[in-house]
Amino acid sequence: MGKTLRNLILFGVTTFLVSLVRTSQVQASKIKVLESLPFDKTAFTQGLELVDPDTLLLGTGRYGQSRIEFYDIKTGQGQQRQLLDEDYFGEGVTVTDDYIYQLTWKKGIAYQRDKESLAVLKEISYEGQGWSLAFDPAQTIIYMSNGSDQIQVRDGDFNLIDQFQVTDQGFPLEMLNELEFANGYLYANVWQTNRIVVIDISTGQVVNDYDFTKIIQQNFTETEQANMDVLNGIAHIEGNIFYITGKNYPKLLKVSLD
Repeated sequence: MGKTLRNLILFGVTTFLVSLVRTSQVQASKIKVLESLPFDKTAFTQGLELVDPDTLLLGTGRYGQSRIEFYDIKTGQGQQRQLLDEDYFGEGVTVTDDYIYQLTWKKGIAYQRDKESLAVLKEISYEGQGWSLAFDPAQTIIYMSNGSDQIQVRDGDFNLIDQFQVTDQGFPLEMLNELEFANGYLYANVWQTNRIVVIDISTGQVVNDYDFTKIIQQNFTETEQANMDVLNGIAHIEGNIFYITGKNYPKLLKVSLD
């Protein structure tokens, strides 16, 4: 065996072993469904956040159908509903200490809203697309995704103050969609997949990865799945317990992410 060929084989084996080590560092974790609740299947869910034990803040998308509302989990009814103009595509939402914020997809406009009535208080411009938001109450900062591998960091008045790259086993991770800040980490749907990843905000690295493919297959009929869009909606309840849903999902799943 020639020296060059031997070196190529050793390089290939080394690369394979390194790949195995990297893969072992981020294992798909266990998901346990605690409860399945009816949900508004007309909601093209773009943002989801728990505001009290019985109420979700829900933001939806699609032109002519975008809205924001307080969704009563027990009754399945929306309250204080506010509609967006037909040429605005609603995106992520979050509740801060003082306001509620809602993004738009391509208009470069964030709505600053009253926390009780949802009335628009101010329109704030930003560059690029808007995908999702999450609030970190300890640092009073807002995390914002835009479809890239970058997470923007904004202050309580929505001013851009920083940004960081998200990586998965050393590679940039794009298409970060609905966000939720919980347990000191940033949870994110990955668009067009059944994945929810957990991001270390100090390094930008994915430290955990939840694959919901089997959960969806087990908890939704084939007919339901045929009329559903992608997984997109994370609302933290407490500890490792969350509400999970998606775009045009007829159910809200209460899950434990172990």
